[in-house]
Amino acid sequence: MIIGVISDTHGHLHPRMKTLFNDVDLILHAGDVGDMDIISSLDEMAETKAVFGNMDDYMVRSNTREKIVLEKKGIRIGLAHGGGSPYTIIERLERMFRNDNVDIIVFGHTHSPLKEQVGEIFFFNPGYGRNTVGFLEIGENGDFKTRIVKL
Repeated sequence: MIIGVISDTHGHLHPRMKTLFNDVDLILHAGDVGDMDIISSLDEMAETKAVFGNMDDYMVRSNTREKIVLEKKGIRIGLAHGGGSPYTIIERLERMFRNDNVDIIVFGHTHSPLKEQVGEIFFFNPGYGRNTVGFLEIGENGDFKTRIVKL
């Protein structure tokens, strides 16, 4: 299973998105979407799950949630935007998903790509959606790998 991961689009989708996300099974948007047209455009490429970010307006907030937990091929994924200082974002996300037993937390907010194992949880930030996107590939046996692609 291949999951396209994007965040912080702020109302703009890079022209390469259709090509890059052409073969994904699912798209995760980690907030600061910009407007609902972004989610609609992504949904045309593949099923899209999105959360709102701190910069999103009422329309995006009323059609998304603050966090989502989903399971794919035995891997539990937490999706949230994050917020506040980038220096303590990992701790805040750990608290947010403390009772959800997630394996991976996908987040945004910092505009900086990140792939890092912290304790039992893998943290994945695809970076600023105008510069980078991410891919999360989950194998049949529940293993996974991630990658960041520059736009």
